[in-house]
Amino acid sequence: MTLDPTLLRALVLLVPAATSIALWMWRRPQGRQITGLCLATVWQLPPLLLLNAVAAEAGWWTFSAEGGLLWGVPMDLLAGWMLLWGAIPAMAFPRAHPIAIATGALLMDLIVIPLCRPVIDLSGRWLLGEVLCIVLALLPGIALSRWTVERRNLVGRALLQAIGFAGLIIGVLPAVILSQTGGSFDQLLVRPSWQLSIGAQVLFLFAALGLSATQELASRGRGTPLPQDATTRLVYSGPYAYLANPMQLSVALLLAGMGLMLGSAPVAGAGLMVIVFSAGLADWHEGQLLTQQFGALYTAWRQQVRPWVPRWRPWVPFQATLYYAEGCSPCEGVARFITQRRPVGLRLVAAQDHPTRDLTRLTYDPGDGSGEEEGVVALARAMEHTHLGLAALAWLMRLPGISSLLQVVVDAAGGGPRLVERRQGQADAPQQHTGASAVPVAACSVEE
Repeated sequence: MTLDPTLLRALVLLVPAATSIALWMWRRPQGRQITGLCLATVWQLPPLLLLNAVAAEAGWWTFSAEGGLLWGVPMDLLAGWMLLWGAIPAMAFPRAHPIAIATGALLMDLIVIPLCRPVIDLSGRWLLGEVLCIVLALLPGIALSRWTVERRNLVGRALLQAIGFAGLIIGVLPAVILSQTGGSFDQLLVRPSWQLSIGAQVLFLFAALGLSATQELASRGRGTPLPQDATTRLVYSGPYAYLANPMQLSVALLLAGMGLMLGSAPVAGAGLMVIVFSAGLADWHEGQLLTQQFGALYTAWRQQVRPWVPRWRPWVPFQATLYYAEGCSPCEGVARFITQRRPVGLRLVAAQDHPTRDLTRLTYDPGDGSGEEEGVVALARAMEHTHLGLAALAWLMRLPGISSLLQVVVDAAGGGPRLVERRQGQADAPQQHTGASAVPVAACSVEE
């Protein structure tokens, strides 16, 4: 029996929606559980939209539907799919093994999807597309939900949040705008390759600002950009030493850049709307919460750091320390390089004078109770104390993957770990070394 296409599309949306409501009434999720199931549902949108849009070209399936389409994908089917793989597993199977859930989803689709003709017409390789959907949509959504609810794997959930919201911002949102304004991503295909290359590099730099800010929230603030999964410490380092809204500015610049490349003023205008929203409701609401949570330190930071126009020199409320190996020519060269740029809130001390342990690499102590960092990351942290130009390079250097690659290159070039022992009888507090190779201490300041 073949159902009427209109009725079939309605059922594909209404059955998951009714199931989600029933599960909500049964489970009564609270707090982080609500956040987790919402994240799991929203995560589904970018990968499922993309994979369904390319399904015909890949030989997986095609859609025979009219109205309510985005990239040729029926949005009611997509919404039902998002609930089926997002909210429903999060509420129905909160402790089941993800592989068991994925297996159940695969078996269900083997039965249900063939019944969805004529809206969905399966091709010979549709199981390959199904598996890719499970790997890229279902399983990451389960992981993001559980890590959020259980407050674990901070790096993993921050990374998935960043990927998910990036997909929404640079994929789904422009697609929706273009579909409503008569534009198309095909505009990119007619541009010269040199324009695409330059544009992609510029967009990467805009994205790096937001990624570095997200990394800072996780590493220093022990939280994520999501207000319901927020930081427990005020973050004023990294990009936040120069700019109060680095993530919002990153989003605005990405949309403006994409609008320029696509020849779409509405897409570029969406970037302006991000600034308007953030400068209005978001900043007001955030300011109230953070003032209550962090008090005078937050007030001082906002008085010194502008929301949209970056400072040239950082605002640093605590004095940090960079430990370098005295007597090592390359290490002392790095120390001189940093010192000549008059770092703000950073002193340079011989590694031999570290107060508690022997060192093996260039080491950075932020001075605010956060953990020490070593190697290439320590150098990048020191660069962030100089000026905006070097700081922007440092944010790139510290990104996951890039920092590891740079460290491998440095180690291969002879800059690997070497034991530097503390001086005998060293006091608990580090002292600036004085002598021919001493590096002057840079005073902490809040100069512009």
